[in-house]
Amino acid sequence: METYHVPEARRATLLDAITVSNNLRTADQLELQAIHGVDADFQLLLARSWKASSQVWTIVRDNVPIGIFGVAPVHGTWGAPWLLATDELPRIAKSFLKHCPEYVEFMLDEYPNLINYAHKHNKIHLAWLRHLGFTLMPTVGEFQPFIKTRGTPDV
Repeated sequence: METYHVPEARRATLLDAITVSNNLRTADQLELQAIHGVDADFQLLLARSWKASSQVWTIVRDNVPIGIFGVAPVHGTWGAPWLLATDELPRIAKSFLKHCPEYVEFMLDEYPNLINYAHKHNKIHLAWLRHLGFTLMPTVGEFQPFIKTRGTPDV
């Protein structure tokens, strides 16, 4: 019988970002390429996201980073939540979904207004965002903006 360890989330390191970037699931690769072009450097992009973010966590299963997520400042009370993962993430989907709301609350504690966008063809991401209470805005080109606020947005 396979030994299974419950996934955990911990503060992310730059090495975690690089590890995840080297094993990105196809949907995340396509999303990054839609934003940054087909020659997007996944390591560089994830390292920049890690550095720019005020909160970053790594999802770890059996001591291996399988996802990384966080929130980066946009302006004032606005933050941009993000998540990138490997193909291992769906294997821990139930546990992952159970703990996501508490991390969204951590983000909202720092930024009462969260906004970002996902690739409109990334149906799993969009379903996950709806599950977490984000509002999907009208699509803009290839992208689906999303927003979640605590109270009235400060624009």
